Amino acid sequence: QIKTPDVGSIADTARAVLLCKANRVGAYVGGSCTETDLSAQASVHISVATQADMMLAKPGMGVDEAFSIVGNEQNRLLAILNRRAGKKNVG
Repeated sequence: QIKTPDVGSIADTARAVLLCKANRVGAYVGGSCTETDLSAQASVHISVATQADMMLAKPGMGVDEAFSIVGNEQNRLLAILNRRAGKKNVG
């Protein structure tokens, strides 16, 4: 697990995922319960850009809200990528 706020910057999180992938280690972008919705959204972009194997539904301890925030951002990002690519499916 790569704990996003604990590694330092967003760039450090991306580097950590790429390092895991380069060494055939599963990359799980995690975090902490004290994050915000904005940091959760940024983590989605990092996870998709670096092709992380998994990402944590965050922020907070509750599942429903965190799942909605991360899921909505994933859908938003994939819609943008699909539109830019001019294809129906990306990924």
